[in-house]
This record gives sequence, C-alpha cells and structure tokens, in this order.
Amino acid sequence: MRAISVLFILLSFPTFLFSQNDTLSFSTQNILITDSLLTFFRNSRPEMSIFAKDSLQSFGISGLSADAVLKQAEGLYIRSYGGHGGIKTLSFRGFSTQQSTFTINNVPYTSPQSGTVNVGNFFLDNYDEIAVCRAPASAAVNPLGGNVNFSLQNKKMRRSVQGGLGLYGEKIVGINWGAKWHKTRVQIGYKNISAKDNFPYKINGETGLRENAGFLSQQYQAQYNYDISPTFQFTYFLTAFRNKQGVPDPIFTGNTQANGDSLAQQDVFQYVQLHISPPQWKKPWQPARISITLNQHSNNIEALQLGQNTIYKNQIFLGQVQVSHLFAKQLLNSVFQIENNYLEGNNLAIRFRPVYSVERWQGNVGLEHQGFWGKWQSHALARVNMLTQYGVLGNVSLGGTFKHKNMTFFAHLIHGKRIPAFNELYYFGYGNSDLKPEKIYSGDVGVLLQKKVFVPISFKMNLFANRTRDKIIAVPLTPVRWSTQAIGLTQTWGAEYSIEAKISAKQHIHLNYTLQKAIDLTHKPHPLLPYTPMELLNYGYRAYLGKWQFYINGNYSGWRFSALQNEKSTFLPAYHLIDMGSEYHFSWQKIQCNLSLQAENMTNQHYEVIRAYPMPPIMGRLKMEILW
Repeated sequence: MRAISVLFILLSFPTFLFSQNDTLSFSTQNILITDSLLTFFRNSRPEMSIFAKDSLQSFGISGLSADAVLKQAEGLYIRSYGGHGGIKTLSFRGFSTQQSTFTINNVPYTSPQSGTVNVGNFFLDNYDEIAVCRAPASAAVNPLGGNVNFSLQNKKMRRSVQGGLGLYGEKIVGINWGAKWHKTRVQIGYKNISAKDNFPYKINGETGLRENAGFLSQQYQAQYNYDISPTFQFTYFLTAFRNKQGVPDPIFTGNTQANGDSLAQQDVFQYVQLHISPPQWKKPWQPARISITLNQHSNNIEALQLGQNTIYKNQIFLGQVQVSHLFAKQLLNSVFQIENNYLEGNNLAIRFRPVYSVERWQGNVGLEHQGFWGKWQSHALARVNMLTQYGVLGNVSLGGTFKHKNMTFFAHLIHGKRIPAFNELYYFGYGNSDLKPEKIYSGDVGVLLQKKVFVPISFKMNLFANRTRDKIIAVPLTPVRWSTQAIGLTQTWGAEYSIEAKISAKQHIHLNYTLQKAIDLTHKPHPLLPYTPMELLNYGYRAYLGKWQFYINGNYSGWRFSALQNEKSTFLPAYHLIDMGSEYHFSWQKIQCNLSLQAENMTNQHYEVIRAYPMPPIMGRLKMEILW
C-alpha cells in the first residue's frame, strides 16, 4: 500500500501542475465524435444537458458553487445538509446519491468514504463546460443513475482576482493565474469562502438563531499539460479542498442545541495521464487513441464530538487504460481498471476497537460501442467488476435513438449492481457490514421535438422507471443517530418534461418539470422512500444585454417524508426558491472588470432539505472580479 503511494508521488511530483480537456475528433455527417471517456455523440444524445462556457458565465454570477448550474438540469435533485455552507449532493430521478457518478475531465471522482461527491466544493472559475447525462455514462463508471462531468479550461489561460461580501458575515477571496509557453500550459487557482457562526431560522412557527453553523471552505487547483509531440500528450491535474464547519445538533423544538461540535475535512484528488495518438490506421481493430491514467483520491475527516476526536482516513488508487477505435460511423471504447480502496479509522469512543483498517481491491473491464445507422443511433455498454468481497458483478446498458425530421425518439435499458460504500459498511454507529450489493433495473423512453414557433423551441418528454433490490438507505434510529439498512425491493416511476426557447441570440428561457413516485414494495401499504420529492420544477431566464447580464432562476421541490414510516411527524413541506442577479462588465485597456449583485431565496423561505436542519433565509452578496 505504501509502495503505491510512493510510486504515485514519484510519478507526479516532477510535473507539478495541470490538465486539459483533450479530445481527438473528426466529423462524420456533421456529427462530432470524441474519444473522451464520456464517448457521447453529443449532437444527437437527447438525454444530455450541456452547460457551455457562455452558460457558465451567466450561471456563475448566480451563486458560490456549481450547484447553481446543476439545479437547472433536468431530473437532477440537489440535497443540502446543514444549512449555510453545508454539503450538497446530487441524485437523478429516484436514484440514490451513490448511484449517480461524477467525473472531472471524464476521470471518475467520488468520495472514498461515502461514495458521493460534495458539489458545493466546486466553483465555476476554471471550467469550460458541465455535461449532465441522465443515461449510463461510459464504461469507465458504473452505468446506473447518470453522470455529471466537469470539463477544465485548456485553451484560454485565465488570470483574475476576485472578492466579495455577503450577509451573515460571508467573505470571498479568489485568484487564478494561467500561462502558455510553446507546448506547455499551466493554470493554478485558489478560492477562500467563509461565513459567521449563525443565521436566523423559523420551524413550525417558532423562530431562533442557528448557532455554530459557520464555515470555512478553501479550494486549491493546479493544471499542467505538455504536448510532447503530435502523438504524445502528458497531463497532470490536482484539486484539493479544505473545509471546516460547525455541526450543531438538529433543531426539533425551536431551541438551538449547539454544543460546539465541528467537522474538519481535507479532500485531495489528482491524476496523471498520458495520451497516445498513433496514425489513423485503416483497420478498425487498430487504436486511434490510447489513454493511460493513474489516479489518487484521499479523504481525511476529523470530527470533534463532546471533546473526543473521531478521525477517518481513506484513499483510492486507480489505474486505468482506455483504448479507442474510430472507424466509419462507429466508435468503440475498451477500458481496463484496477483499484484499491483503503480505509483506516480512530475513534476514542470505541473502547473495544480503538483502531481499525479495511482494504479491498477491485478490477473493472468495460466495453462500449456507439454507431450511426442511417437515422438510427445505437449505444451499447458492458462492464464487469471483480471485487475481493463480492466476486464478479456485471453491468449492462443498451440504448438507441431514431431521428425523423424535427423529432427524435430515444430509449434505454439498464441492469447493474452497486457495491456499498465504506461508510455504509463500516462507519461507526452508521455502517452495516451485512449489506449486499444493490441490483438495479432501469428503463426510459422519450421524444424530443425541435421546431420554430415564432422563436426556436425545444420540447422533450421522457417516461422512466427504476427498480432496485436490496436498496441501501439511511434510517434514523434516534433523532440524532442514523444507520444504514437494505430494503428488499423499491420502485420509482415518473415523467420528465422540458421546454427551452431562444427568444433571441442573447435571451434564453427554460422550464423543467419532473413528476415521480418512489415507493418501498417490500412493506405495505408501500410507503414513499425518504427524501425523494414527488415533484421537481426548475425554470429560468437569462439575458445578455450589452454590458449587462441578468438572470432569474426558480426551483420548486415537492413535499416528502424523512423516514419510511410516512407519519405526520416525518412530513416535510414543499418549498419554492427564487434567485436573481445581475452583472455589469466594463473594460479599461486590457483589463476587464465584472461587478455582480446576487440575491438567493428571494421568497425568504424557511425550509428544510433534511429534517431538523434549517436552511438560511434570504441571502445577498456583492462580488467583483478583475481579469487580464
């Protein structure tokens, strides 16, 4: 284990900085084909939502982190934990957060402990594009609930400083610097966000002050790319997060029960990657692209609870080889991975087992094929996982689209398994070592209509159904203690509707609505699954008017329950949030200044995403960014 760590450091240290979003592409009937791990024919995949650079610029003024963008994607639900600065996780229509994958430049990024990702850590400064796919992503990640990919900037080197002030003592400081020399590109960035320890709240008509809820969030990012030759490109990427947040007890009676607890977390993700682009041979079995990736992801958590330290450390080492073949209208990807997960923990409260460690290995082999057949497009994916605990597990996905004039029909079928995350198995007071892998069955069918009715309009309807056996959920044992358990069989079905209109070249509106029902089939009368709202609605308008940008975003989340016992005491009401903002751009010689004013939760909703953890009321901030 230590030898692997030393090997990784030796490989990555001499090239201390950065990465690019590299794609090898060619055009086939105006269809762009790339050899990235996502391997989408993006121009014809209706289950994709692409937020490009111009979108990120407007959405970037609408919040601190990337969840401001992700809230606008179809069928994607963002959960916030702990109020101001709390962890934010993502999940697709009825799937759990662990069944939804996240990648950076198409390299898998997942918390080594929880199997999820805190999207609240990610800021929009250094990304060119965010792609959200509600279907299986690629052979490099499990083809289950969908995937979100962040693509890094690789062409225009960004140089900027920024600062901001907001309510509740919020302060923002950031800097980015990039440069290009011949075949080398470098970019580094740092951002610091902090807030005070309290904000007002209201629950069930009772008001109070949410104490010990302050936070400090820091992000460090470095990217380095060196084009050795037209055939060889070398990439290094590093991103690291340091978070410290107060963890007050849940609020049940309207009185804050803060006891000074805190949570400190350090998360480091890095990879080195070598791309080989041999000459375009004519034989289809000869590679057009080879990618070799070595990835390390470490996560340390230290919690102060009643004067006792709880420390958990986890590391993932991932070696990956991908071979891409491009021929005619077909794209074939084969991926081989070998991974080692290592967890160690120390809890002074566990007298009988003060220190423990767990280690597991797994190997993955995946094969993916996409092709065009006239008006048809096919997509097939197979992946086999071999694990030390569970043996051999397989995942399979089949999909296709058919395009006729201005209508596109699409469908997908999925069968896969998800292994429990480390926290679900081992975390003290929470884990359950008897959990089995989840068995997932999913399908959807839909239609996309694109037509000009006064203005260009895109309308999409999608019907979906998911069924999971041995589904893993967290259940409250007491008001402040949770544990994991498996439900025999669950089912989700529903529909998604989406409308987008381009009023003019600089004005856009969108509306996404999801209606779903997620139930437990094991128990009668089939209770609703916890924290899965039946309705999701997001809508927005953005405009670029000369030197001004303006946006308004709305998000509605329907009522839900906080436990399988769908009782009145576990009911959580719906909430509706509206964010607004504007930005003004002005230049002086080669310097550009962006001044933005933002307002979140304009309706001043006193709401709870997670029961007994109130969220902040109306929030405002003023930001300035200087670029050169």
